Amino acid sequence: MLDASRFIEERSLGHGAFGNVSIFHDARSKDTQSPKQFIIKSIIFHDESDLEASKKEVSVMENLKSQFVVKCYGYFIKEKTINIVMEYCKKGDLQKFIDNLQKEHKIISEQEFFDLASQLASGLSFIHSKQ
Repeated sequence: MLDASRFIEERSLGHGAFGNVSIFHDARSKDTQSPKQFIIKSIIFHDESDLEASKKEVSVMENLKSQFVVKCYGYFIKEKTINIVMEYCKKGDLQKFIDNLQKEHKIISEQEFFDLASQLASGLSFIHSKQ
């Protein structure tokens, strides 16, 4: 389990029915100009079985080490919330990429499409190989 005091919230990215997602930085970072950033997904748990299911998910995610899968560093618990600490992807996720293309009425090139498809297939293949 990670130490909650290590993380300082910068801003919220959004929230849903089960919790929130925010950007945090590492309070222990020696680089004060641009400290390492993380995404923390905060999920409310209602009972012990919810908490155990979330811990199991984190355990699986921590073992998925591939350049095509977002890293999971662990979790900490604060009140009735499990906080899952993950790699921050500065360019956002695939959904954000697609939304921006639609908003700007842009079409990606064939090469960009094949690059994305290849990365998705590689990530999915890696995850399935770990089952």
